[in-house]
Amino acid sequence: MFSKIFLKDLAERTIATFAETLLAAITVTSSGAGGLNDVVWTLSFSVAALAALAAALKGIVAQYRGSPHSASLVEEVGNVQRL
Repeated sequence: MFSKIFLKDLAERTIATFAETLLAAITVTSSGAGGLNDVVWTLSFSVAALAALAAALKGIVAQYRGSPHSASLVEEVGNVQRL
């Protein structure tokens, strides 16, 4: 069902989304003066996990819309990609 290339692509997208969202959530939830001690960690990780889940689900759905070997919605035509 899922090729090795697709799973690597999906993992990369999901991990990147998690990391980017976690960084943004840490920035938003910290009060600033206390540094990392003031971060609301449970909220930050929850938001990042939800974003990663959404990215993974989007990638799985995209497999059926775009290339079967990619987690992208972009269809590949020869060497040219199109939306």
